[in-house]
Amino acid sequence: MHAGTVSLSNFTYNEASMAGAGVYVSDSATLNCSRSLLAGSTGMLGAGVAVWSKATAHLYNVAVKHNIAKTWGGGMSIGGTAHVVFRAATFYNNTSEGGCGGIYAYEQSSTRVTHTLFWNNSATGAFGGGAIGVWGDAVMRVTDANILRNTAAFAGGIVVRENGTLRLQSSSLTGNTAA
Repeated sequence: MHAGTVSLSNFTYNEASMAGAGVYVSDSATLNCSRSLLAGSTGMLGAGVAVWSKATAHLYNVAVKHNIAKTWGGGMSIGGTAHVVFRAATFYNNTSEGGCGGIYAYEQSSTRVTHTLFWNNSATGAFGGGAIGVWGDAVMRVTDANILRNTAAFAGGIVVRENGTLRLQSSSLTGNTAA
């Protein structure tokens, strides 16, 4: 999607050679997604959802699960100057072969996550962040989240690198593993 607004129900078992196998949002587009499933997709970057450039995404009561990225962001990638808001979401069993199994936020993107569960996500590569990765000048605010049983080569739960900013409030990190 390069322009406009869309409301979704289910995007499952999609494949892409690049970003956003389930959903790709770019330029000045807006994605509004509620009570939806984004699952089982495979791609290079942000296999479930990729939000890029000046795009905006609002996700409420969504499940992002069983997605596989060959590089970064198994569940979702957020880049450029994109702005993303999550509320009451679940990121479950997403895998990244590079880093950041659940969400990969990078460049100058901004992300706000509230009342969200990150459970059993993994990053199998050397860059870490089983649940969440915040890189570059990206800013992420996480409030009232449960980050449980995620795994990575290092930083099993969350990795923040290269000037990334994470504000973590009223959240729990439990049972995350760095191998």
